[in-house]
Amino acid sequence: MSTPPNHRSAALVLLKQGDSFRAQRAWPAAEQAYRQAITQFPQLVEAHFHLGMVLHETSRFAEALQCYDAVSVIQPKLAEVWYARALVLKALGQNEEAEKSYAQAVKIRANFPEAHYNRGNILKQLNRPEDALQSYQLAVKYRPEFVEALFNLANLLLARERFSDAVKIYDQVLRIQKNHKEVWCNRGIALRRLKRPIQAIESFKQSISIDTSYANAYTNMGVALLDISSAEEALQCCAQAMAFAPNEATFIHNYAVALARLRRFDEAIAQYRRAIQIDANLPDVYSNCGVAFFESNQFAEAVACLDQALAKDPERDGAHGLRLHCKMLLCDWQDYAAQVDAINTRIQAKKYPGPMFPFISVSDDLQSQYLLAQRHALTTHPEIAALGPIKPWPRHSRIRVAYLSSDFQESPAGYNMVGFFEAHDRTRFETYA
Repeated sequence: MSTPPNHRSAALVLLKQGDSFRAQRAWPAAEQAYRQAITQFPQLVEAHFHLGMVLHETSRFAEALQCYDAVSVIQPKLAEVWYARALVLKALGQNEEAEKSYAQAVKIRANFPEAHYNRGNILKQLNRPEDALQSYQLAVKYRPEFVEALFNLANLLLARERFSDAVKIYDQVLRIQKNHKEVWCNRGIALRRLKRPIQAIESFKQSISIDTSYANAYTNMGVALLDISSAEEALQCCAQAMAFAPNEATFIHNYAVALARLRRFDEAIAQYRRAIQIDANLPDVYSNCGVAFFESNQFAEAVACLDQALAKDPERDGAHGLRLHCKMLLCDWQDYAAQVDAINTRIQAKKYPGPMFPFISVSDDLQSQYLLAQRHALTTHPEIAALGPIKPWPRHSRIRVAYLSSDFQESPAGYNMVGFFEAHDRTRFETYA
């Protein structure tokens, strides 16, 4: 049975009244008008939809969801309704259902950048980063200057360690909105991870020029300054960050790292302990505090800190080997062989167990020593892309070998090497020392 025409006409008048009240944010009057319109003409999609919007605005999410569901039954091909439905599902904490609703919205209308963007945010929360990246990319495809989508895309690329791609997107944002302090800061973080600390520092400075109280830029600039061995300047930057955010554990940790770099270990340890009091779940803090105790010859305390770091992050780079070294210095040989085997296994799996030279004293596994030495060389002397490729040296009749050491003087090592040098076949090798 169809609704009489006069009922539809009356419903449309009430719908118009409701829209007028809604524009004035007169929520109760708008709700009443929409409900009366639905009573007059239950199939009026706009009345259900607009009532849902009023209920959404007044945080009555469950009732709003009922309205949107009613619309989807009457007219299932309205992308805006599926989008609005997803928003209230998210507000209700039903992220998986919200993602499905966003997916339905973009299935109906592909050119819907807001739906792609919000779906990306939900997918990120659902720990589906690759799907989130795709959603952000679609949002940008349909709205190339969608700053929020570009920013979240770049941040996700940064989190996925795709640093070059992240920098490109951050630069794209800055061409649209050059005074975006978070973009300049995160761009600096990506540049630092690309081993470009000077450019990173400039990016952090740009961020600070926009907001001179932006603590995150100060602390990250401090970390970048440590990369170029400017520990005093780094300490000042980290102190500035703490002045603006005195109870931020990460900032206190970075300040402690700068103190340790200046070999002010007692002060560093005090700051590490302060960071732990604020947030006891940061493995970096325990690990670096262990290093500070080790450097100040407090080996038992170092082991205790490293134990805490490994309890929170069993795969923690560097902690296993340093812990074993400290135990050796304490003459604690309990489970020694098992620990050495475990460290060898980590090295074979291309995981960093700790300092290279102490490990050489505990394991004679040549493959492990080689892999650890390779890691040490790449870490302490990384390739500098700006220098370009090293040209191969032309072939010579004799192989040129150089021996470098600080002990080639009046020292036992220098005297012991004399016979070694003399044993070279001069027809095949040209030696330098």
